[in-house]
Amino acid sequence: MQQLLSGLFNGISIGSVLLIAALGLAIVFGLMGVINLAHGELMMLGAYTTYVVQNAFKPLGDPWFATYIIFALPAAFIVAGLAGLILERGVIRYLYGRPLETLLATWGVSLILRQFVRSVSWGMTIGILLFCLLYFGATWILRRRP
Repeated sequence: MQQLLSGLFNGISIGSVLLIAALGLAIVFGLMGVINLAHGELMMLGAYTTYVVQNAFKPLGDPWFATYIIFALPAAFIVAGLAGLILERGVIRYLYGRPLETLLATWGVSLILRQFVRSVSWGMTIGILLFCLLYFGATWILRRRP
């Protein structure tokens, strides 16, 4: 009997998480006409941000480490929101009304975000940011030339 109740509870809890994800996809598709397969990865970025803030607070000791969550939650929302904004402005904006293309584009973005989190190191992150700054800065300067 205990196993039956445990299995039933686990099934209901996993089913409710899947239902929430499906409703999120349905709402976004209904409002925007976009199939976003990267929304889970945006939540992953928020969770990873919380992990990074926690590791940053570890060397500070017990009084500060006990309060890392106060700083981690806003940082997670900000990082996930900025990533979503960049995704919308950089990719999805040009694909409204074309569900297959948005599905493929957001799936590709989800693969990129997953691999980034798997292989992230600060040296690589700084290198990527520096490259983007130089590349897009040079592109911006060249476009402004008469």
